[in-house]
Amino acid sequence: MSLDIFGTVAAGPLRGVGLPELLIIFFVLMIIALGVVLIVVISRRQRGAAERQAPMSNAPTGFQAAPVQADASSFGYAVLSFFIPVAGLILFLVWKDQYPLKAKSCGIGALVSVIVSVAVSLISFLPIFVSAMMML
Repeated sequence: MSLDIFGTVAAGPLRGVGLPELLIIFFVLMIIALGVVLIVVISRRQRGAAERQAPMSNAPTGFQAAPVQADASSFGYAVLSFFIPVAGLILFLVWKDQYPLKAKSCGIGALVSVIVSVAVSLISFLPIFVSAMMML
């Protein structure tokens, strides 16, 4: 995708669409993705709460728990999640029960990435908003 001197897409299926329109489309897609993630997280929490409330009356008496796997927070997964927030979100949702510390690292990395991108976007549009307010 290349932009011409006026900030519009010069080629491809989005030809003639300006940069502000592309940013609006991007933000709308990000809000939709965030809504889907919230729905998944809330439904998993509700399902987990219902499973915790169910009594375990038919557990065998000689039952041994599975061996605990090593879990530690990981700076590498946090960096990966920062640069690829979708991967961090997926890893968080997959690992939150089995590896809670690694999942937390992935979630924090993805969350920081989203916060930084929103902040940079708002700061980049600040001069446009200020100049528009000065014209009023």
